[in-house]
Amino acid sequence: MALRDFFEEEEARAGIDLSPLIDMVFLLLLYFMVATTMDQTEGIRVQKAEAVTANPLEKEKFKIVLDSAGTPWLGSQAVTVVQAVKDASLWHQGQPGGTILVVPDKRAPMDPFIQIMDGLKVKGIRSIAIGTKPGQHFVPPASAK
Repeated sequence: MALRDFFEEEEARAGIDLSPLIDMVFLLLLYFMVATTMDQTEGIRVQKAEAVTANPLEKEKFKIVLDSAGTPWLGSQAVTVVQAVKDASLWHQGQPGGTILVVPDKRAPMDPFIQIMDGLKVKGIRSIAIGTKPGQHFVPPASAK
């Protein structure tokens, strides 16, 4: 009888423990969540204009994104032009060496873009960049020929 109990006990203990596997999956998930950087511009889709002289910004930046309708966005929140300039000015006071990055959609009307640029300059902000994508070569507009 003792021999039979021994073999029944062995069969009952045989199995695969999934706890370490689940722990490992959660650790990998946590690692990638922490290691991944998020670009807040991706909250809305914009078609950036191309520029041959486009260079990436290396310093701190505050992004104002203009969608195709000319609506300013800060992160995933639509704001007014006045609010965008006010928030950018407040940020710049805390980050005087930082740059305000204005990313207009190439289909956006020019009025909101000019109002934002003008408002930032009125507030005394001179470190302003325009978001574009790198272009291959300069192509003059058809009307300029």
